[in-house]
Amino acid sequence: MASIGHAVMEKNSASPNTSFTDTRLPDDPECDHRCFTRGLFQPSQYVCQRGTPVLPNTTCNSTISCYHLPPQVKSSNVEHEALINAIDLNTLQPDVKKFLAKLNIFISVRECGNIKNDCVKRVIYIIPPDLVDFPVHFPVAILKHQTTRHQQLAITLGAELVSKEKLCLLALSSRNTYSEGEMCKLASYILSDNNLMTNTSICQWLKVLRFVSDVNGVLHLPGELYDPKDDDIDALIDEDLTPSHRFHQYLPSLVKLGLKKVIDLPQHLLIRAITNVQSPSINTEEKTRKSLALLRVLEQRQDYKAVCMAVRDVAFVYGVTVKPSDYPVHLGWETKPHLLTPTSLKSYSKYKDVLGSVIQLVDCSHLPKVAKGFDWNMDPDTSNFCDHFRNMITAYQSSTRGCFEMNAEDNVHQDRKMVVSVLEKLDKYVDDIPPSELLLPVENDDDSLELVKKELCSYSDQHCDWLSSDDLEVRIVHKCIPLKLAQSLGVKQLSQHLLLGGETMMEWGQNEQLTTSLNNLLHQYRDGVAIMKELVQNADDAGATTVSFLYDERQNEGARTRLLSRQLEECQGPALWAYNDATFTEDDFKNLRKLGGGTKELQPTKIGKFGFGFCSVYNLTDVPSGSSYVIFDPHLKYLGHENKTPGLRYSFEKEKTSRILSKLHGQFKPFNEMFDCAFQDTKEYDGTLFRFPLRTPLQAERSEICKISYERTDMMQLLHMLWNVAGQILIFTQNVKEIKVFHLASNTSTPTEMKLLFESSSVPPNEPLLNKENKSPLKKVNSLFREHSGFQWNGKVYQDTTMVNINVKSFPEGKEICENKVGSESVTWITSWHSGKGRLCRKAEKWSSVNSSMSRQKWMEAKMRDGLTLHMIDHVDAYMESLQGVASIPTHPYGKLRDPRDLICPKSQVAKMYSESDERFPQDKFTQTSNRCDVLLDLGMKSKTIPAEWVKERACSLVQSVCSQCALHRSSEILYYMATQDEEKQNAIASKLKTLPFLPVIIKPLKWQYAWKGDENMSKQSKLCSSHTSHIEKTVTFTNPSDLYSSHFKELVGSTELILSLNQGKNKYKVQESVLDKLGVTVDYLPLKSVIEQLVVFSNAPLLDKIHARCHAIYEHLEKVLKCQPTSASELHNFQNKKILLTKKHGFVEPCLFALSSEHDCAPDLFSASIEGLDKYKLLMNALDITTNFLFSVVEKTILSKKETWGEEKLSDEAVSQMSKLVGELFKVSFITLDNNQVSSQSLHLPDTRGYLQPVNKLCFDDGSKLSSGNLLCVHHNFKVSKGILKWLGLVSKTQKRLEGSSHRMHFGQNEPLTTRLRNIFQDYPYDSGIMKELLQNADDSGATEIAFIIDLRHLPTDTLFD
Repeated sequence: MASIGHAVMEKNSASPNTSFTDTRLPDDPECDHRCFTRGLFQPSQYVCQRGTPVLPNTTCNSTISCYHLPPQVKSSNVEHEALINAIDLNTLQPDVKKFLAKLNIFISVRECGNIKNDCVKRVIYIIPPDLVDFPVHFPVAILKHQTTRHQQLAITLGAELVSKEKLCLLALSSRNTYSEGEMCKLASYILSDNNLMTNTSICQWLKVLRFVSDVNGVLHLPGELYDPKDDDIDALIDEDLTPSHRFHQYLPSLVKLGLKKVIDLPQHLLIRAITNVQSPSINTEEKTRKSLALLRVLEQRQDYKAVCMAVRDVAFVYGVTVKPSDYPVHLGWETKPHLLTPTSLKSYSKYKDVLGSVIQLVDCSHLPKVAKGFDWNMDPDTSNFCDHFRNMITAYQSSTRGCFEMNAEDNVHQDRKMVVSVLEKLDKYVDDIPPSELLLPVENDDDSLELVKKELCSYSDQHCDWLSSDDLEVRIVHKCIPLKLAQSLGVKQLSQHLLLGGETMMEWGQNEQLTTSLNNLLHQYRDGVAIMKELVQNADDAGATTVSFLYDERQNEGARTRLLSRQLEECQGPALWAYNDATFTEDDFKNLRKLGGGTKELQPTKIGKFGFGFCSVYNLTDVPSGSSYVIFDPHLKYLGHENKTPGLRYSFEKEKTSRILSKLHGQFKPFNEMFDCAFQDTKEYDGTLFRFPLRTPLQAERSEICKISYERTDMMQLLHMLWNVAGQILIFTQNVKEIKVFHLASNTSTPTEMKLLFESSSVPPNEPLLNKENKSPLKKVNSLFREHSGFQWNGKVYQDTTMVNINVKSFPEGKEICENKVGSESVTWITSWHSGKGRLCRKAEKWSSVNSSMSRQKWMEAKMRDGLTLHMIDHVDAYMESLQGVASIPTHPYGKLRDPRDLICPKSQVAKMYSESDERFPQDKFTQTSNRCDVLLDLGMKSKTIPAEWVKERACSLVQSVCSQCALHRSSEILYYMATQDEEKQNAIASKLKTLPFLPVIIKPLKWQYAWKGDENMSKQSKLCSSHTSHIEKTVTFTNPSDLYSSHFKELVGSTELILSLNQGKNKYKVQESVLDKLGVTVDYLPLKSVIEQLVVFSNAPLLDKIHARCHAIYEHLEKVLKCQPTSASELHNFQNKKILLTKKHGFVEPCLFALSSEHDCAPDLFSASIEGLDKYKLLMNALDITTNFLFSVVEKTILSKKETWGEEKLSDEAVSQMSKLVGELFKVSFITLDNNQVSSQSLHLPDTRGYLQPVNKLCFDDGSKLSSGNLLCVHHNFKVSKGILKWLGLVSKTQKRLEGSSHRMHFGQNEPLTTRLRNIFQDYPYDSGIMKELLQNADDSGATEIAFIIDLRHLPTDTLFD
């Protein structure tokens, strides 16, 4: 205002009545404010005082609107203040505001604390916060803070009051106006202010600002450096990739800005760091730390396999140079104290004892992935183990105190331990090692380490200190060698040496496929008293007069060592003994070995078949043994692992044999004093003695013959049954006259303490009733048949009657054990014998009572028999005891006699599991009244429950069922029955059925158009019985529950697993999943491998309807599984190269050809998971190692494969465009991953102008020049990529290619560094007319006579240039 006032006074004093005006207003577009000079106020209109001006608002407004201060006129602070104070903020008009906003009426400042009096900008928009420590000059002219009125006016005129954060953002956005040092100061200022670091925008600017210096002072982005506090920072020793020390105070903020962890190191930098471990600039201690850190980092990375492959031959690992504390002193240690290549190393923890002297070792117990990547846990060549073993033997033999130089006891122990470790590794290579080079430690008297050749060694499954080398002529391997190791090394078992030469024993046993045959045979010999009967019958056929049975409850704990094999230990418990006073002949032994061979059918005086009947004992035991010491072993597992025959017979005839067997104290201890047995001492025994170890529950579970175990309650019941029939057994025996039954309690020590329970004896009358000859009836009948003519009947008639007195006596001990009545009974039996035809053959037995007849009714005519049985049922009160346990009820349809306990009530639910052909339903006359039915139920007929063993039999019967519908119906009923039982019974049934093929498999659905697992093994043809002729014939498959999956999994694994069918057959019950789970059916968890294999099946089939829905259902299932069980992701790694991911248009593709980003899509070669709709399965994509970008190697391989695909054929335009997309993607991937990958110019082929693939080094690109192409090959016009990519590929322009072919290089130019030299020359020759002088001088020196300088202002064409 002073300047304005001064101008006004000048004009007024010159001519008070004259005014100078300028009609141009500031808002006039013709008004140039730079030339707008001064207007004049009337003196009366303006008074300038020192202080507040006395200028009316209206006058002020109008006056200001008519004048503008020219820029060359300076104004004082006082005048600024006067103008600002003269303005009424409440009455300012818009046009005045607009004009004032353009005036330089505020004092501006650019540097904090440095105020400039002149305005640097006309318009001031920024009002700064109150701060004095801003590190750099302000990014724009800002209002110097003075008074509140200043701020109010500035805000009224459009200025903005900014915050500290906004000021920093303005400075960051104007970074080009600052030097590097200033930007570093600004960044440090922001880092030190926690409030500023909470601003997201500021952080985003700092992330792209190079302000963090490394240890060498080079500036980096925060995201380019690594956290020095990282546990693995030692991996970056000597790598210059960490912030300098002054930035350590800002580490938390730098982490927020992207400061990386070492684990995030790019692959190429990690490989570089690994290679730099060998750098001479770092000392050994630093190398050690760096090596360990690099291994830790490598262990945590997803790409560890690729890195391991790249650095396999780089020496960057330190091995374990210190021998283990338990390692032999004299045995060498191969690992050296210097950097080693991964390929030369193996795992320390795994191989220290077995390779320490031949291979360098590294501690990788905490590095499982790295160990896998470098194959450190993979066995080396067999020769290495052999070499180490030889070194051990050499070290041991060269030292008088052993390898370890410890005290003798510890030394031997460590030596043996080391030997065993090596032998365990040599186990799998034993076939490649000569037997003479394989030495084993053996037992000896002084417990020293003695190594003997394998072929001279033997092993036993028990301690053999009771045997000497003189006995065996072989050495026993030391107890430190496990049995499995000895077997796998090919060491023979002790029993094999005992067998050599046939001295000790003979291979023996029943010689058929026993376990299956015996199982089938036992159906003819039900367990129970039939076992005793058969043993008595066999003894009778052998000529015995006395038979004794003993129930032995001793556990024989003192007889469980010194056995023929360790497996026999479980057979040393309770047993049933059978003794008779006959001696077996060699023919009897031969017959005993045969199974069902009809060994007595040509011996008419013997009524049994020895091989057949003896097999009934397998109801009790799996390992029967007898006279002359024979052991049967149908399972081939109780007589040692090497036993290949179902039994052994031991002979005591030779001295050596006798001496060895006499030392088997444990094996024969139960026999000592048993029925006067002492054959270990006497070498002979007058009689026959059988020992039947009772089958335990554990043995029953494993047995393939019989699943029934015998415990104390079972034996008590068996003995009670034997007591009931003890007298009847002797009725038809020819030789046996006495049966005795004993008991030996568990707390007794010797067999002499056995107690007699009961006995029966037969006493013949003084003379026969009819025939006076002293011959047995069988011998008399034998005379009626001609032996020389095949035992044909001679037609003669024979009839006789015999009588025998049967005495049964029971003792008090018997009442306690088998609940029999104490006392004695005597019965006389009269038997009629007849031969001939017609009425002569009718039975003529005399029955003393109805009670007696029940045991003989199988010889009665059916009509008489059934009438007798019905009479007893109708008068059950009198005959209940006689009906119990007797097979007297005829069944449908053929009248087979059944024990009531073996019957099924035909009207019950359980009856639905049976058919009439099973002969379990009593004939109608036995159930036609409710009374008779109730009696049968009381006698044990089943109606609601059946034993678990019966359910198993029903399941087994499905295999024999002819009708597929009947089989389905029965399977359904079995499941329903199981579901109706309580938990305990369900578990019992499940244990029986788990391994049986009784559940139906869903057949291939009509709408399923792919392979179906259930179609692979059809076990039952589509046959139908007469009851199901109305059904459609369908093939049915049955299988084990453990092989089946619940039906709700069929869409997920129907092509790879068997699916349970619950909707076939007549009855369709809903079975709880808990029942199926007990049986072993998979109802809740699917193996990921099976689900993925279903995708593989889909991929091998044509694309059909609903394939997308089915595949995405599988993907959703896999996603859920991976979410619940993250560790299962490892199961999917093997499917990266399988076609399991379905695209929208191009079928199934391997996961390795996918990337997550939607920016990367090169279908049909490379695919985007986002575009294909697969990115929503994030966990699945991660498990399949699908990353955001494609791998360089994958894109490169795809491009290279085009040559194999097209060969010499011409590419279509679409194929050429696809090639350009792929090459562009390859370049993009290389740029994104920062990999310095470069494709080979020889291996990479691109399409030429004709569309044929050519090597890159033969191609050029058309740069538009008018030069003729000649013989040059240019890339196809549809191959559209940037010039940068073409140069990256190594392609040159057509012009350059043509020039290279038409010229040769000639050396030309100055021989010194030009940039420096020229700069110095320019100092001597400034840019003026001196240039012309120099050119003139040069022309003169060259002899020129004329020189012309021409200014050429033409614009020449650019299309025919070299480059």
